[in-house]
Amino acid sequence: MWLSVLKYLAWVGQLGLSLVLPPVLSLWAAAWVRTHFELGGWVFVVALAAGLLTSARSLSRFLRMVQKEAEQEHERRK
Repeated sequence: MWLSVLKYLAWVGQLGLSLVLPPVLSLWAAAWVRTHFELGGWVFVVALAAGLLTSARSLSRFLRMVQKEAEQEHERRK
């Protein structure tokens, strides 16, 4: 019982990090690139798009993993 609760808490924490970190890190990298190479503001748009796409991919993978886990749990209970 407790292991299951801890597993789900770890999943939620991992999902949160997987959704938040890519856009934040990509915007940080865009700021660094912009200051060091004197590029325009378009760098932020590209970085934000890349970060959001990465977050969407992480969410998609997470949802597939949860679906597989639910199917396996359903099969075990039969």
